[in-house]
Amino acid sequence: MKTKNNRSILAASLALAFFSSSASAVTLPVAQDNSSTPTGTFSAATGKATSLGVAPNRTAYVQFDLTKLPPSVTAGSLRNARLRLYTTKVISAGDLSVSDVTTPWSETSAGGAASVGGLIATIPASQLATKRFVVVDVTAEVNNWLSGGANNGIAISSSTANVALGSKEGASTGYPAELEIDINPQGGTVTASALRAPGAGINTGTFAFTHRITAENFASHVTFIFNPLCDGDPDAILIVTHNFGKDTSPNQYHPQAVGVFYTGANWGIISDDQSALEIGDAFNVLVIKP
Repeated sequence: MKTKNNRSILAASLALAFFSSSASAVTLPVAQDNSSTPTGTFSAATGKATSLGVAPNRTAYVQFDLTKLPPSVTAGSLRNARLRLYTTKVISAGDLSVSDVTTPWSETSAGGAASVGGLIATIPASQLATKRFVVVDVTAEVNNWLSGGANNGIAISSSTANVALGSKEGASTGYPAELEIDINPQGGTVTASALRAPGAGINTGTFAFTHRITAENFASHVTFIFNPLCDGDPDAILIVTHNFGKDTSPNQYHPQAVGVFYTGANWGIISDDQSALEIGDAFNVLVIKP
């Protein structure tokens, strides 16, 4: 009985360490951006411009590729979402309208600009200044995308202002748009002496999962973990063990010891003696939040 109670206490402690954590954040870079010409069209030049113009006769467009999000980001897990823009120059002040886009578009194609739909939010003129970030809540719009709604991006327009926003082609003059997403940590349950993580599997975004090396997360004797619960958190605690039962590499037994390290953005697993890991190697990972 004493052993069972101790195990229950340990499982509960691990669960509480996880449940008490704040929402995890994911930042998605802009996939494409453009701004319309004064005649209301796109051109090859505007798609490559180093800034996005917003004026009474110009509208800026940004779009994000949600397929790049980890599987843990769903409509059900979404807490809030923010669009972050950078104003490289404010020529004249005025409110900015942030709206949804109702038709597809491409930054590489010339022709008529995409259609602007309903208003999402307004950025007041008081928040605009040259070389300053502005952030606006777009939670409802992102929730619609995650729920299956059409994602044609976001438009930024104004009837009075004349500003330039950072674009992904203008790294030397500003910063491109980003989508910041906060998700609620995926909960687990404690049953008897078991700690359960619903949905856990291969490379899932749960707090307990199996990390398998792929060509995308692999570099010689290092493999990188992409999980919103520990991405960007150097204080996270990761417990890692080999999982030979989920190993699909040609050589299914690797006796070398492994450790973990933080890269500045993500956590990684490293072979302690720097011997090569292989694509298909699998590891059990438990993420504990301080």
